[in-house]
Formats: sequence, structure tokens, C-alpha cells
Amino acid sequence: MNNNNNNKVPKVYKSGYLTKQGRVVRSWKRRWCVLTGDNIIYYYKSRVDQEPAGAITLVGSKVTPSKRNDRKYGFEIATSDRIYYIIADNLNEMDDWINKINLARLEYQQSLVNVKIDTVPKSTLHVKGMMCDCCGNHVKKAINKVGGVDEIEINIEEEVVIITGKADLNSIQDRLEEAGFPTVRA
Repeated sequence: MNNNNNNKVPKVYKSGYLTKQGRVVRSWKRRWCVLTGDNIIYYYKSRVDQEPAGAITLVGSKVTPSKRNDRKYGFEIATSDRIYYIIADNLNEMDDWINKINLARLEYQQSLVNVKIDTVPKSTLHVKGMMCDCCGNHVKKAINKVGGVDEIEINIEEEVVIITGKADLNSIQDRLEEAGFPTVRA
């Protein structure tokens, strides 16, 4: 199993034996499978193998119980590349694998959103002359004329504006000065 970019071992949601149909030779092989937090199921020829025989990337995948009656405890993982046909040992295992795969996919997607949110810069400006809501609205209008602003938080009493986004602060300060509100970076 590969380490992710932070050299941390990804969380393991579930591991165990599953039977997987091959891609080229359509035979069924029992594989040791490890579902990880990096949104991948690694599969090994045996539990003791160090290197995976392959991997199923779950980004954009859909997991459903098999529609075919001849695959008792079977489920399918549809990715952009192919459909993986997999059989669990029993109904509980099948349900647990499907639930854990969906949980891993959801948490992975949420982690991407959290990374995105955490990496959006925030800047704080002290804005002189904000005395009422009307002043706050004028400040917002002036700031919104600059591109790259995602969110504006205004605290009139503290005369503070917090700007989220990749906007150029010099341009924002220029717009505010033009509107009659001198600024100082916090």
C-alpha cells in the first residue's frame, strides 16, 4: 500500500478476503483487500504480500449490490475505467463492505472540501470610519469590486473587515480609500 503525500499511512476502513473477477482472464480469484482512507481498495494475492496485485480507485465510483442472481453476496464497483465484480463471503460482509466503501468515499470527499477551505487565504483589515450598517454596506460594495473575494465579514464596532479569498489586498485598500475608508492591515 502506498503512502500518501504527507508520508502518513492512510486510515484502514476495512480489510478481508473478497473474490474478484479478473479483467483479462474472467476467472474469479480470492484476494486480500484493504480499503483505505486515500479512497483506494488495494488487493493482494495473499494477506502476507507486501505489494498489492492491483488497486481500485474509488474517486467518482458507484457501489451497488450485484443485479445478477448468480452472484450471491456480489456487488459491483463502477469506476470511470471499468466495472469491478466482487463477491463477499456472506450477506453481512457484503453489506459491511458496501457501507464502508461509501463511508470512505464520503469522508475522502469531505477531506478534499476541508483542505480547500483551509487553504483559502483570509486577510484582516482595520477600516477607519465604519460607524453604521450603511457604512458597512459601502465597504462591502467597494471590496466586491475587486476580483477574487469569496467572503466578507464586517465588525462595525471593532472597525474590522475579514476578507476570504485570493483578492489583491492592495487593490482592496485602494478601493476602500477611494470610497472614503482608510485602512490598515492587521
